[in-house]
Amino acid sequence: MRHSSLLSLGFALLSAVTLTLPACSHPQDAELASTSANYSVQDKRIYLVYGSLVRSIAIKEIENFCSTGFVTGDLGNIIRFGKLNEKDLKNLLTQERPMSLVETSGILNNTVGQAILKKIGEAVYPHKSPSGAVQAIRAAIVLSLEDDQLSILEVLRNLPVDMTIDLAAALKLRDDLAAAFPKD
Repeated sequence: MRHSSLLSLGFALLSAVTLTLPACSHPQDAELASTSANYSVQDKRIYLVYGSLVRSIAIKEIENFCSTGFVTGDLGNIIRFGKLNEKDLKNLLTQERPMSLVETSGILNNTVGQAILKKIGEAVYPHKSPSGAVQAIRAAIVLSLEDDQLSILEVLRNLPVDMTIDLAAALKLRDDLAAAFPKD
């Protein structure tokens, strides 16, 4: 597998994460969601954090949006507040990229892959256990590659626990990657 495919996926993940900044905090966002290993996708949430502002989105809302095109709940609020293009967001979340499970797993388990996962883990990490970022991200990617195709939606579905995305750290990581690997 070419490293450019992995970088392309990384840019796409960071683009999805950093498309919007939360507009305001929501009282329910302070509640911690369950992190039981066997809870369903319907229960899992993504917590978007920017400074002291926190918003959460149920992964089920993202799935419903991608399958129906209709936005509801917190996702709808974030799309409206962030002035996001719904079609572009849906395409970004559902676009499949061919990636070999065996090759990607090999990359994610070597020294370079571990360093990449650790860096991503500074911005994206388990909601209740930030130290488990590398394992959670790697597991979600590997589970998503069952068909040698990868999409952001598949990765979200396969996250083992609720995740927090620190938008400031994600924006910095995106800028660092863009500076290190400029597009022609």
